[in-house]
Amino acid sequence: MHEDTKDIYFVYSDTVHKQNAYVKMPFNKIYLEIPPVMEPEIDVRYIFDPISDVEDFREKFTEERAIQEPYKWVWVNFSKEMKAEEFVNILIEFERLNILDKVSKNLYIY
Repeated sequence: MHEDTKDIYFVYSDTVHKQNAYVKMPFNKIYLEIPPVMEPEIDVRYIFDPISDVEDFREKFTEERAIQEPYKWVWVNFSKEMKAEEFVNILIEFERLNILDKVSKNLYIY
């Protein structure tokens, strides 16, 4: 059992380790629409074009960039065509880059 922290987790089957794995969801609101127009802010990394897969995410937000340009928070949008596996892989990338706590709490999928 996973401890109850009131956070939202995505549970998936980890076939490598033959067990269920938990990935924390940084989002607490999910919108199925185009995001509102945002005024750019300093120290915010915006990825406006919807991310379609983990390779697309890596192209737009590299590890080097995350280290060289520390952000107050990160705003990302996802493609409605994204597969669940890619969604989980991007959540894992958030953790790997240590930006999970900086990702916007609002997710727009379109």
